[in-house]
Amino acid sequence: MRIILLRGQSQYDVLGIFIDQLAVAFNLCNIETHVLNILDADMESQLLQLLEKKVDFFISFNLTGLLKVNNCEWLFDALNIPLISILVDHPIHHLSRLQAGIQHLLVGVVDRGMLPFLQRFLPEIQSPFFLPHGAIECSHSLPAIPDGQQKKHQILLSGTYSSLEGITNEIQAMPTEIKNLLRDIIDHGICHEGRSLIEITEYVLSEKNILDETVLVDLSMTYLEYVDKYIRSYWRENAIDGLLSNQWNVAVCGNGWENHPKSGDLSIYSARSGLAVIELMHQAEICLDVGANFIYGAHERTLTAMLNYIPVVVHRNEFYQKNFEDQKQLMLYSHNNKEELAEKIFALLDHPEYQIEMGMAAHDAVATRHTWLRRAKSILSHFYLYQDRTRQ
Repeated sequence: MRIILLRGQSQYDVLGIFIDQLAVAFNLCNIETHVLNILDADMESQLLQLLEKKVDFFISFNLTGLLKVNNCEWLFDALNIPLISILVDHPIHHLSRLQAGIQHLLVGVVDRGMLPFLQRFLPEIQSPFFLPHGAIECSHSLPAIPDGQQKKHQILLSGTYSSLEGITNEIQAMPTEIKNLLRDIIDHGICHEGRSLIEITEYVLSEKNILDETVLVDLSMTYLEYVDKYIRSYWRENAIDGLLSNQWNVAVCGNGWENHPKSGDLSIYSARSGLAVIELMHQAEICLDVGANFIYGAHERTLTAMLNYIPVVVHRNEFYQKNFEDQKQLMLYSHNNKEELAEKIFALLDHPEYQIEMGMAAHDAVATRHTWLRRAKSILSHFYLYQDRTRQ
């Protein structure tokens, strides 16, 4: 078997890192693997050379690398070679590419809760599948914290900061009927965590006796990305307020944090690659992940911290509850329960030996079941199923 992984540009280079991790994993599976950087000036000549031999499939993330032949037919359709692309955030953020009309396309999502959206609103995407994030394995050694020396920070939260005011202003500029619906959908989503974007939207429309399916379609395909962004930012604001109220030493890393209203109370690290963030993780006693609104899925940050022996506190969802043991391998909390978040963090900060025990248990759980090697094997299984379907 021979495959090509398409590497492009992404925030913090995380998608490129995932590609590199998968390349190593597929090589371990004895598969001839080639990484093609689509930003290289000689990308086309590299591709032509790679295509001199049979290629079984392409892989990308977030539909990176949609290549056409003579600016006309999609490369994958012209060659009759499938593209397997994994979406690491909600499909609403990738609609134009999902609707591009590629026939030889397999789509994976990192949250099982995203599958109903694809099945309902993009039925042309056949047999989408669930593929959880994998933990990033760091190939180089990290600086050790000397015995007896305290770590630099108590808590690290990494990810992009987007101000609620900015998102509110975007919504405020929309037609009155739309912005009123979005406000109600956001309020319902915040009060009922654990429900998907479609579930909270359908509930609000039903309460308002809006039964026209076209309204749901229009909201879903055009406006729900603002709901997704607002709710994620709201949870981060909420968590930061709770942490600072306890006067903890909090570090944040990512774009936009200098614009946070309480930036002066935070240790702010500028945006850096996902691999460099691992070094920051080792300078914190705890990693807090307040990330994507996953219904059934894990974020890479959580799994990577756990693999690196760092205790993690993360918002509760079905995937974490099913795959890990709360208070042994990680700490779970509910977004709407600031007291629970504080209690879980106090329990770790007050007991350094507990941090060590949890870090060890977390590493073992992730190293066994949640590496990119495991994900590579899952991708192969879905490719074989695709082959069986196309032969029928």
